[in-house]
Amino acid sequence: MHITIRPYQHRDLNAAAHLWFESWRSTDLAVAQLASETAMRERIDRELASGWSLYLAENEAGELLGFLALKTETKCLDQIFVAPRAQRQGVGQALLDFSKQLMPAGFWLRTAVDNIGACRFYERHGFKLSETATHPTLGHRTVIYSWPSSHPITAERFSSTDCLKNTSGGAGKGPAGGITLVPVGRL
Repeated sequence: MHITIRPYQHRDLNAAAHLWFESWRSTDLAVAQLASETAMRERIDRELASGWSLYLAENEAGELLGFLALKTETKCLDQIFVAPRAQRQGVGQALLDFSKQLMPAGFWLRTAVDNIGACRFYERHGFKLSETATHPTLGHRTVIYSWPSSHPITAERFSSTDCLKNTSGGAGKGPAGGITLVPVGRL
């Protein structure tokens, strides 16, 4: 599969919110079952206004496969989600590799302790478990990972609202068939 990663555009709002909702719910975490697609759509607008850099992964047909939200000023990979139908096809790895290119000095992320698939995915890709903490707004236990593992970045250095959550929807594994990076301009 060929994957293109491009910057988010406002016309993508409904599709991105739907993918996020579908992927988050597919984790079967109790906290994910409380989510609504409307709340996610509202959060996308709110987070973009406060500094999110949002990127979308799509296939050759332009179908949305995943999305990535970064807070580069706090070195945080805030969200990474892959559509359930596209998991284990290299989309998650492509988005993660893209994050590493945009923040080569390192970054941190947060995922639910109970999202074992996501934890294994990050560990396979060189992330180091830095700490565990209670999610600042949703209250579930989270794991905070840092990359590169030789330079741990901990969430304690930032306020609790800098990067509130990241729970992967079972990001894919293995190399992508091909990746095209659409120029993102200045971050």
